[in-house]
Amino acid sequence: MGFRFRKYFGLLPGIRLNLGKKRASVSVGRPGFTANISKDGIRKTVSIPGTGLSYSSYQKHPEKQDSENEIRPFMLYAIILAIVGIAAVIVAVIIMLLKNN
Repeated sequence: MGFRFRKYFGLLPGIRLNLGKKRASVSVGRPGFTANISKDGIRKTVSIPGTGLSYSSYQKHPEKQDSENEIRPFMLYAIILAIVGIAAVIVAVIIMLLKNN
């Protein structure tokens, strides 16, 4: 049995960054309707909040024949880091605007 690591960061309302020991993904949606986008594919989930009932479907990204077009894990992390940075700046600006009012 190995160690597990999972951490979630709320970037903006309805957008969450999910970090794991080996993978990262972004979840978009709200309770009841969520899409989780990862390097491997997209998981769409529809649920009835509070009931424990849900339906989930998974769609793999199409396989590419040309490895030059493949998104490398480093590039994926760089894109996610850029999204987190932009979200942090937006949150900081909103806080400053609220403090001035």
